[in-house]
Amino acid sequence: MPLAPFRVAVFDMDGTLLNSMHIWDKLIDDYLASLGKTPGPILRQDIRALDMRATAAYVRTHYGVTQTVDDIIAGINALALQKYEAEASLKPGVREYLTALKRQGVRLAAATATDRVVAEPALKRLGLWDFFDAFLTCTEEGVDKNTPMLYERAARAVGGNPPEGCAVFEDALHCIRTVKAAGFYTVAVQDDSTAYAWAEICRIADAHIVSYIELLEQA
Repeated sequence: MPLAPFRVAVFDMDGTLLNSMHIWDKLIDDYLASLGKTPGPILRQDIRALDMRATAAYVRTHYGVTQTVDDIIAGINALALQKYEAEASLKPGVREYLTALKRQGVRLAAATATDRVVAEPALKRLGLWDFFDAFLTCTEEGVDKNTPMLYERAARAVGGNPPEGCAVFEDALHCIRTVKAAGFYTVAVQDDSTAYAWAEICRIADAHIVSYIELLEQA
């Protein structure tokens, strides 16, 4: 695929820009354990497609946590912040690819389900923050990724007219289904956390990559 067959690109963060989904694989388990609660066997499956507020509400309802939803979110974010600082890293080739897109005049936005208090420091520490002309989170926008609204708002925030001429880079199956159905040019990024669905992801997406290095080599 050409380097940039689009004028606007919206990037998910976890699993797409960063190797960080492994943090979330156990984060809620660790949070519950800190409260003396034992995570259930289907916890990860149940919260996979939820945003932060819905996840906190799930924890409160299903595990008898007496704290408010806002307090639960604060506790999860505090734990996440520590783990991102120690464990989050860049996907191979991502900085070079973003640099190439910027040189071609592509407008870039980031749209994530991770709260700003965690995401912004991670992107700054890893040198990606300044690439983005807009940064949106599910919590701040009051939407989740089961609808295209977050992606549409992100594209408009950088001057796009979605979905025309707009690409979305994502790793999660439910997100890829959402943006593909909304008409976006859809690029799937492989991540270990979605290996179970990779065949279906490749079937749905317009393009799929294991590494951003592939895109640079094809340019």
